Amino acid sequence: MPDTQNYTTFLEHLFQTVKTVGATSIFKILLAVAILIVGSKLIKIVIKLLNKGHTYNKLDESVRSFLNSFLRVVLYAILYITAATALGVPETSLVTALASCGLAVGLALQGSLSNFAGGLMILIFKPFKIGDYIVSGNYEGTVQEINVLYTVIRTLDNRIVTIPNGTISNAPVVDVTRQPTRRMDLCVGISYSADIGQALQVLMKLAEHEESILKTPVPEAIVDSLGDSSVNLILRIWVNTADYWPVRYQMTKRMKESLDQNGIEIPFPQVDVHISK
Repeated sequence: MPDTQNYTTFLEHLFQTVKTVGATSIFKILLAVAILIVGSKLIKIVIKLLNKGHTYNKLDESVRSFLNSFLRVVLYAILYITAATALGVPETSLVTALASCGLAVGLALQGSLSNFAGGLMILIFKPFKIGDYIVSGNYEGTVQEINVLYTVIRTLDNRIVTIPNGTISNAPVVDVTRQPTRRMDLCVGISYSADIGQALQVLMKLAEHEESILKTPVPEAIVDSLGDSSVNLILRIWVNTADYWPVRYQMTKRMKESLDQNGIEIPFPQVDVHISK
């Protein structure tokens, strides 16, 4: 009988222990979930309020984009660590685990760390900024975003290209729109029998009557080279960067029309064959 009583007491004690531990575990899980939900909303609110700040808005758009991305990563990392602590994971154990995994993670994320460093280099030296039209390697387009790891550009045919910061920070980058004005060289070939002086005058007259062409630096028409089938001329003009392509298309058309109207031939490639007997 005493054995039965002791066994019953043991079962009751075990049941109470399981009940207590189970309730505690459920509470910890609910607390961790609540921390994640509330924390996520708070992070969004903090970033939103930060972007509305007057001082913050004075920063360059590229810097704001990078800082938003970086701040989001840091805050979410803190949030997940807090949730893990609420589940009962000891902070010392968590720190130890993170430290022991640091080397492995660092090796696995070499590319990401390189991209992060590249993003910092872009922000510090500012080879380009959001809104600039850039050319890098086989890609070119308007910079849409500079975040912690990647730079996002939009091409002329409306494609989105994501380039790792590590790659773009170590590659030659041409910023097409950084300067307010650009020089344009328009090349055209005329026949060897044509009057070179007249052709140069026709090109200069075109430049003088085109309102989009800047008066300074002064436009110039020059003989560039003597080709196999033509005398190659260049009309060198300066335009506002925003007008570059419209002016180029328009001037190319008008050059052909004006030379035709003045009887100046634009020859096609040809070869003279001499047969000896």
